[in-house]
Amino acid sequence: MVADALRGRPVQASVLVVSLALAGAAPVGIAATSGHLLAAAAQLFGTRRAGSAGHAYLLVVVVAAMLLVGQVALGLRTHIGEVIGRRLSGDMLRRAMVAVSARPTTERLLDSNYAATVARVRGLGSLEVLPGDGFTALATVGSTWSGNLAAAGLLASIRWWVGVGAALILAGSYLAIRRGYRAIVLGSQDESGALARAAYLRDVLTTPAAAKEVRLFGLSDYFIGGFRSTWAETIRHLRAARAADEWVSYVLCLGVAAVYLGTLGSLGLAVARGQLGSGDLAAAALALGPLTAGVLPGRDDLNIGWGAASAEAVRQLESEVPSSAIPVPTVKSSTPVRLSCQGLGFAYRAGTSVFDSLDLDLEPGQSVALVGENGAGKTTLTALLAGLLAPERGQLLVDGEELDEISLPAWQRQVAVLFQDFAHYEATSLYDNVGYGAIEHTADRSGVVRAGLRAGLDDLVSDLPTGWDSLLGTFLPGGLDLSGGQWQRVGLARALFALDHGARLLILDEPAANLDVTAETELYDRFLEMTAGVTTVIVSHRLAAVRHADRIVVLEGGRVVEDGSHGQLMARGGGYAEMFNLQASRFRRGDE
Repeated sequence: MVADALRGRPVQASVLVVSLALAGAAPVGIAATSGHLLAAAAQLFGTRRAGSAGHAYLLVVVVAAMLLVGQVALGLRTHIGEVIGRRLSGDMLRRAMVAVSARPTTERLLDSNYAATVARVRGLGSLEVLPGDGFTALATVGSTWSGNLAAAGLLASIRWWVGVGAALILAGSYLAIRRGYRAIVLGSQDESGALARAAYLRDVLTTPAAAKEVRLFGLSDYFIGGFRSTWAETIRHLRAARAADEWVSYVLCLGVAAVYLGTLGSLGLAVARGQLGSGDLAAAALALGPLTAGVLPGRDDLNIGWGAASAEAVRQLESEVPSSAIPVPTVKSSTPVRLSCQGLGFAYRAGTSVFDSLDLDLEPGQSVALVGENGAGKTTLTALLAGLLAPERGQLLVDGEELDEISLPAWQRQVAVLFQDFAHYEATSLYDNVGYGAIEHTADRSGVVRAGLRAGLDDLVSDLPTGWDSLLGTFLPGGLDLSGGQWQRVGLARALFALDHGARLLILDEPAANLDVTAETELYDRFLEMTAGVTTVIVSHRLAAVRHADRIVVLEGGRVVEDGSHGQLMARGGGYAEMFNLQASRFRRGDE
């Protein structure tokens, strides 16, 4: 964490080190000179000599100067530590974003252990302490310990055994007590699952996603109670993990008090016997205060542990980045793509197998509809074709070449997609939302507008206050939310913009799920026009909507059970014909 924070910042690092030393040493210097000041004052009042008066005046000036230096150094330490800390947090979060997004496939994000590591980067379980917060706390503790070392040196100059003994005993106390804080940090990692649940329960009530249902179903008390019990149980486990160290903390606190009183008592006895001056006693008393207070751990020590855990999580994510990752080329082929699945096998980590040995060929420029019951693997197959999931067995061939991890990023940039759970890019304009389909071509304003018109966004654009530049979403003030159907048209326009700039595979997963009947009919009536010359895969439960496809593939149990055009499959009278007639009968009954 320290190396990451100071890398590339030599000037700030130098200023910080100097300010840490000064901020820590100044109080000890004040203690030393104050002791001599008291001794000089006593001598002055006893003898009233001018030389002693001058000596006392000089010491007053030195103490005042040290106070000023200490205040300036303390301010510098705080400012520089916070500046470097904020930059460190930003750098670490950026590195985590790079590491997570560098993996071309998405199934790792579904792994609970990986998700827990990502959550630790954000400070889950630590009141959201980031690496930079840990570094800022480290700067504070660092100046404290520089002062502790100086104080121990001052005590050693008075009585060597006092300085060495106090330093050893108090440092041992600090390390023992700090072990309890480490138990909290490690325990919070062990409880990451429970903490993630607590965070989810918190967000259910404090974010708009489920706000309507929570109120209509009266779920507020239920989720509040769930959060309270989950959080309390987690804290109970953390306390249990630290219980073995708690009694040590209590004993050591008493030990610190004993060291303080014992040291002052022994030095006071030496003064009474004439073996030590009163000024030395005063200096020792002033030095012992910061020393004993500085060795008792506080929130800064806890933040150091949490911040270090967050930084370690970033490094863990980076260690899992594929070493074969290569820059994504921006030049794309303009010819329709041929795809071939040969013996594909795939299973999610926590589930049963989706495909055991799937064989399927998609011809260049062909539109293929995937149909089947829920769980048949339609959406999973589209993710495999797009390179978002990696098959466990078999091969996926793109234009006759096997798609491997190295070529995945290049292939993904040749896929235009409208998933059922497509992204709403809030805090960006309508223009940006469409332009993200081909990020390197966002300067093509006429192309964005053209894609929007083809997706039916013309009425929406005319109704928005600033047209294409209107801010979408409610994340930022002034942002406008859209209806589900309007968002779906935006997602469709994004896919069309990608097609216009070289995408060779178009995937439409329930593209009309949020559209009204008129808009859905219009979309599918224009289906052939939209997909002309492009290899297309469409998923829809509305069989009447996919009948325009060149080819319909029926999936069942991870296998292709029917394959042909709408007319061919209807003529065979198989499962597809039965499903189609069943859906059609509902509309016929409604007309009767």
